[in-house]
Parts: sequence; structure tokens; C-alpha cells
Amino acid sequence: SGKFNVNFTSAQAQDLRMVITSTIGQTVVDRKIQNFNGQFNEVMDLTDLSRGVYVLTIESPTGRHNSRIVVQ
Repeated sequence: SGKFNVNFTSAQAQDLRMVITSTIGQTVVDRKIQNFNGQFNEVMDLTDLSRGVYVLTIESPTGRHNSRIVVQ
């Protein structure tokens, strides 16, 4: 399915950016979360996207984390 959970924790208030890109570099989601602090838990719905592999990147002032997503 095209639904997946995004979970992470921020120990301090900071601006975050959540980006999902295709394997050819097309940005399909670009979301800014300002002054976030605490537990983030959200279901993302990508059922409108083509089947394939995507990369979820969470960027913060202290670094970035990448996760691979497979839409079937």
C-alpha cells in the first residue's frame, strides 16, 4: 500500500523539513515544520504516487536522516 508511518522525536524546539523524493530526484512532498519539539507520529498517504522507491529525508539544523520507502 502507499501508506506508512513517520515517527521521530525532537528533544529541543527546532525547525524541521520533511522531503520525499523519487529515485529520479523529483520532489513529491516538501513540508516544513516550524519550532517542533516532542514526538512526531503521522501516517503519510502516498497512494496517489506511482509504484516505486522513494526517499524520505528529515532535515534539522543538527543533521539529516534518510529512509527508503517502497510504494507497491
